Amino acid sequence: MLRRAFVRGAVLAVMVAGPAAVRAEEDMRTAVQFLAGLRERGLYDLACEYLELLRNDRSTPEEIRSTIDYDKGQLLVDEAAKTGDLVRRKDLLDQARGDIATFVEKQPKHARASEAVIALARLYVERGHLALLTAGELDPVKDKEEKAVKLKEARDSFDAARAAYTKAETQLEAEFKNFPIFLPNNDPRKDQKDRVHGNLMDAQLEKAIDDYEQGET
Repeated sequence: MLRRAFVRGAVLAVMVAGPAAVRAEEDMRTAVQFLAGLRERGLYDLACEYLELLRNDRSTPEEIRSTIDYDKGQLLVDEAAKTGDLVRRKDLLDQARGDIATFVEKQPKHARASEAVIALARLYVERGHLALLTAGELDPVKDKEEKAVKLKEARDSFDAARAAYTKAETQLEAEFKNFPIFLPNNDPRKDQKDRVHGNLMDAQLEKAIDDYEQGET
C-alpha cells in the first residue's frame, strides 16, 4: 500500500508540474521510461491515469500524444492477462479493443499502425482463449447450448484475429518493400527496416498459431 501510494504521488507530481512536465526531449524520454516502469510493476491503473494526464496536458509532445490510445490499450491487455477474474478480464479486453481500434482508425499511416493491428489480433486471440476457458467450466450436458455459444464465440474471435493478422501482414509486406535490399549498419533506416521485418515474421507466425488454435475449437 505504501509503495502504491508513493507511485500515485509521483503521478500526481507530474500533473502538478504542468506544461513543463514533458516539454524537453529529455523529459519526453523520462515520461516514456516512467510509463514503462509502471507497466513493468503491474501498476496498470496508475499507468492509465498517467496517460490521461499526458493526454490533457497541452505541452505533451505529439510523438507521445499520438500513441496514447494504443499505449492504453496495451496496458489493459496486460492487466487482462494477469487477472484470474474472467468477468473482469472480458471487461478489460473490451475496453482495450476500443482504445486500440481507435488508434488504428484515426492514424492508419502512423509508424506503429501495423504493430497496433497485430496487438488487436492478439487481443482477439485472448478473447478466444477467454471464451474457451468459460466453455470449459460449463457442464457438457446441463449447459450444452451455452457451451456451444461460447465455442462459437471462440471461433469468431479467432476468425477476427486471423483477419487482423492478414491485414497487418499485407501492410508490413508493403512497408518492407520500400526499403533497399541491403542497408549498411550505419544507415539510419536499418533499425526501422529490421523492426518492420521482425513484425512481419511475428504476424505470419502468430497467424499460423491462430489457425491451429481455431482448429482446436
